[in-house]
Amino acid sequence: LFQRGRMEFNWIQKYPWVLSDKKAKAESKSYYFSCYSKPFESNTYSVYTKENTLIGFLLITVNAGHMKVPYAYFHNQNSKEIADFISELSVLMNVKTLVLYNKDLELELNNKLFFVAKRVFTQNYFVSKKLVKYFKVKQQIEIQTGDGDVVFT
Repeated sequence: LFQRGRMEFNWIQKYPWVLSDKKAKAESKSYYFSCYSKPFESNTYSVYTKENTLIGFLLITVNAGHMKVPYAYFHNQNSKEIADFISELSVLMNVKTLVLYNKDLELELNNKLFFVAKRVFTQNYFVSKKLVKYFKVKQQIEIQTGDGDVVFT
């Protein structure tokens, strides 16, 4: 629905909402949402096959050991390779939790990490009455989870 491009992803990387410096730590006491975490990382990854073919693009955040995948662009036939990449990265970064919303990746990781505890979480989206008239009644709308403010926290 929201077609993010290089310009938006560069902006997201340049202006994070969560910072790791002392000033952000002091200011975080005045906010109801998190603006400080140590460490916090937000990185983009291009995933390639062994034959050097691009198969996916991911934006992944790690906030104090909690990994989120707010953007995951790939074809379903590459779900296993993308899940393998995420799994390996989470081990390298020693993450405690992994949050993702893509059903194909969830199935692959559930098969791969069968010994890890899982919790179902649903993210709902609402459309105002003024906007709903622009959508077909049974239209399947795909929204990347990062299209809200999830990408920043």
